Amino acid sequence: MNISSAPNPVCFPIGTPNSNGLYLGDNPFNHFFSLFCFQVFLMTMIMRIVRILLMPLKQPEIVSQVIGGIIIGPSFLGRNKMFVKWVFPLNSRHLIKTVSEIGSLAFLFISGVKQDPSMIKQSGRKAVVIAISGWFLTVVSISSTASFLGKYVTADISTEIVFYYISTTIAVTNFPVAQPILAELNLLNCDLGRLALAASLVSDLIGWAVFVFTASVLNSNGNVLRLMSYIGSMALLIIVLIYVARPVMKSIIRKTPKGKPVNKKYIAPILLSAFVVTFVTDFMGATVAQGPLFLGLAIPDGLPLGARIVQSFETVNNILFLPFYFSKLGITTDLFSVSSWKSWWAMQVIICSGYIGKTVGTILASLFYKMPWSDSISLGLILNFKGILELLTFGSLLDNKAKHLYPFLFSLFSSSGKCGQFACFDTKIN
Repeated sequence: MNISSAPNPVCFPIGTPNSNGLYLGDNPFNHFFSLFCFQVFLMTMIMRIVRILLMPLKQPEIVSQVIGGIIIGPSFLGRNKMFVKWVFPLNSRHLIKTVSEIGSLAFLFISGVKQDPSMIKQSGRKAVVIAISGWFLTVVSISSTASFLGKYVTADISTEIVFYYISTTIAVTNFPVAQPILAELNLLNCDLGRLALAASLVSDLIGWAVFVFTASVLNSNGNVLRLMSYIGSMALLIIVLIYVARPVMKSIIRKTPKGKPVNKKYIAPILLSAFVVTFVTDFMGATVAQGPLFLGLAIPDGLPLGARIVQSFETVNNILFLPFYFSKLGITTDLFSVSSWKSWWAMQVIICSGYIGKTVGTILASLFYKMPWSDSISLGLILNFKGILELLTFGSLLDNKAKHLYPFLFSLFSSSGKCGQFACFDTKIN
């Protein structure tokens, strides 16, 4: 698009990456690399401090990251014009968004590597029934509540689209979200934790199937040929990952001597392939989150390959790239921008009804399989965990069209934090 045709064209000087130093009268905040280094330090420190403060409350790390991002934004520090001018100026936003996308996609890739699809077979039919029961009652609860309170909700886009995203987001328990939170709460190696992981994996698969189908329908614009092309492209990608990529990964494992780490020459091409798959999914018009997650699923977890990839990439991503995603959402989130408290409370009731429906559905299915009441309640709370995938889902919707929903997103994660706290408390009692 020609810049003259843009509604509000803004031009910034390119500048140089590094400053000449304060002693020569040069301000390092006027140079994008120096500013980038300071932003990394500031974001990481704020999120770490919030994390330390919330540790006694047994809050998942995602809660402290969301709060840290909001602190940086216009809700708190961003209300100071000098802070925005020097620390997060407009000409640095593009770099923040780019780095944040790298962080989120790397997180999805690593999460896919950690997943073990065979977990569903180990848990049997129980995990499938629990996941479907929780999913069904969540959608029913939100649909029923929204039919009464939907007229009070203010949004910049169709309320039907808003409620679709909210219902699917709460109904789905994403494995990449549940796994690290369960590890934080020391629930990963118990029977309840393994069942929760299996149920979250089933729920995740249902969610992706619904999402791919919905995206294909929306992208086709009623064109049947375009719809079939989209579905065919996604099916072809999955087939290539299963029958080409996964055998290649297994051959790498076979070439690795027992007890030895995978050769470094294999790690770099695998990491680069995550960016290639991301480009392919974006080229097809699918969400870029699907590519790296599906590639990660094609890589066998554990030693020697999966664990080596996680070890090589996870720490750097969590410290350097991932904080930028929470900061990107934070600098566009203004909790004081709520224009209608009636709309706010209506949305809170709708969101809470979804949580209640998912918890009740999980408990009923668990009791059907003769699980104790205490374990059933804990499992219902665990399957309400939310994380970065929900941020990705809402972020894609909110960045362009539905700004009024940012405060509602914060309340959703507050509820998720309470679920984590109560689940940990209940499990320890048991």
